[in-house]
Amino acid sequence: MKKTAFAAAAAAAMIFLASCAGPGSGKEFHTLFTGEGTRAPETVIVTLPPETVIVTVPVPAGTATPPEDTATPVTSERVTSAPENTSGTPGTSPSGAAFEIADSTLSLGGSSSAALKYPVFSELPSETVRKKLNEQLAEMAKFDFQYNERCKDYQDRIAEGQKVVYRTLSCDVTFMNDAFISVRWSAEYTAGNSDPLPLVFAHYMNLSTGKEIKPKDLFSDIGSVLDLLAAGKMKLVESTKNFASELDLELAVKQFRAGISYNTYPVTYMTGEGLVLIVSLDNPAGDFGEYFADFGSVGKYLKVTP
Repeated sequence: MKKTAFAAAAAAAMIFLASCAGPGSGKEFHTLFTGEGTRAPETVIVTLPPETVIVTVPVPAGTATPPEDTATPVTSERVTSAPENTSGTPGTSPSGAAFEIADSTLSLGGSSSAALKYPVFSELPSETVRKKLNEQLAEMAKFDFQYNERCKDYQDRIAEGQKVVYRTLSCDVTFMNDAFISVRWSAEYTAGNSDPLPLVFAHYMNLSTGKEIKPKDLFSDIGSVLDLLAAGKMKLVESTKNFASELDLELAVKQFRAGISYNTYPVTYMTGEGLVLIVSLDNPAGDFGEYFADFGSVGKYLKVTP
């Protein structure tokens, strides 16, 4: 981030958000994750009249780069049911694209390891796209672990003699039509004697290119989706134990809006019925909640046709 972005707002009044700490650190922190969870964070000062907030937004970590997609959004007919697949049972799209959920283990040294899951497609109209798609999905599963803010200290933990275990709990293709898929991962991260930290990720993949569809290419008006969340018109359908007691919804929406200026969007995924938006709290327990709105409410704010 250019230094001028900081200087422009440095003199304004600021609301300070607590900084992040690793699992088991004992520090209290409640900053909201505003992005995809696959980048190292950078503190950015964002002006929101009549006040200024400091918000942590993800940016590329080191020399590593996540899978990228420069393709334009795609459209197709709506699928009325979501093909969920966590057991390895094959699933198919309307065009006959077949997939299953694969498992792999990444050795981290010693007894430390990362158990990964990701969809693998056995059939697509284009063999080149099929190979690219499978490659990207496998890389995403690994990248979401290695460069997530909550897990990126795993090498330091191992060097300290701690056992690190990352385990993918589920991988669901929650939506698929002829044009794109939506994938949701849940996982947990444990370092040493710390309690397992729950994690959730989601990505959209273009079935015409085999690449990721970025949120900025998915939403035509993400601000209106956030208006629904702020107004209580999105239903909380799943959450960790203490999520509701710690949630400041007004602050959450404010931070999401701040991140949009930097193309940092909320984590979302689609089902056959609508859109789910994930709100993750940066507290020691890793609490998160998932909010649902049907396509009748959010469809007009999307660039793709679900």
